[in-house]
Amino acid sequence: MRNRIAWSTVMAVLMMGYGAPASAQGAEGARATLGAGLSFMKVGDAPDTGTGFVLDVDAGVMKRDAVRVGIVGDLSFHGFDFFKTLGLLGGVRVTATSNPNVNVFGQFLVGVMRTTIDDCDSSEFVCADNNRTFAPGGGVDVRLTDRVSLRVQVDLVVIKFFDGESFSKPRFWFGVSMPLGGS
Repeated sequence: MRNRIAWSTVMAVLMMGYGAPASAQGAEGARATLGAGLSFMKVGDAPDTGTGFVLDVDAGVMKRDAVRVGIVGDLSFHGFDFFKTLGLLGGVRVTATSNPNVNVFGQFLVGVMRTTIDDCDSSEFVCADNNRTFAPGGGVDVRLTDRVSLRVQVDLVVIKFFDGESFSKPRFWFGVSMPLGGS
């Protein structure tokens, strides 16, 4: 099971990076962007809020007028008092440019969220599990320079556990985004 998770993580990271060179060859505005930032997420009835990071790559596939469509890969990690989550999601992002300095986007992601309980006694319950996840969300990129934008984003992360339980909680993150390749 661990080998499958490791292999899946490596493949997802490679696929996230693969889109950048291909999209950089396309039309201006359809190139890839990299986003990275600090994230906060509350999970279930946990008493604390998980703090972590999010890294995403958006490989633009089409741009028409002020609307851009891209394929996005999202890797996140959050640490809580007694457990950790590792998310690997992918999907579609639609970005609208209201003016040259502001890009507003919406996205829909699907994937897997791995939850690992710290100091777990495996005779009582499952200590680590992979769960189906989807996350609709959106955000805004505000240009600071030609190469760096400030990003603020909110996603509604819905985790479907294999025992039938599910929950949905917001994930807030802020950081930077920057174009990959080209000028």
